[in-house]
Amino acid sequence: MSIYGTVEEADKYHAARGRADWAGLSEEQKHQTLISGAVYVDGEYVARINGQLSSYEQERAWPRVGATTCDGVAIPDDVTPQGWREASFEAAYLESKTPGILAPNEDRSVVLTEKTIGPMTKKFKAVSDGSSSGKYFGAIEQAVARFLQPETTATADDSAHYGGSAFWV
Repeated sequence: MSIYGTVEEADKYHAARGRADWAGLSEEQKHQTLISGAVYVDGEYVARINGQLSSYEQERAWPRVGATTCDGVAIPDDVTPQGWREASFEAAYLESKTPGILAPNEDRSVVLTEKTIGPMTKKFKAVSDGSSSGKYFGAIEQAVARFLQPETTATADDSAHYGGSAFWV
């Protein structure tokens, strides 16, 4: 499986942050945690980036064609943003410190939530703490923040795009 960046780039990244424990990992351990980090970052954030994969057989979310930053600056089609690589390095470090921390939290509480605005009520499932995975890693979120597209709020006019009554009650 592929990773973002290289083990050497991750070594420099963690050394610059004084993480001597990263240096103590074997090359195989580093590569394994970098895979986990890349899989986590892609899975957690891919739905919030724009553009399209460069090829059908592409394993990772980057590089992308037609992607922009959150403020509309074009990202070259052949580039994986430095922040995305750094987010995967952060995730890999967390995984190296606490194996399994990036795995989906299967026992989190999912609740049915309703929001009523005027005559419309929207029902949706949500993790009880409001996050998508039940976990929040600030350093990872900060590294990818400028590549995430603003979240939009659905309106009654959007119901046709989402299957009508499937989302609107």
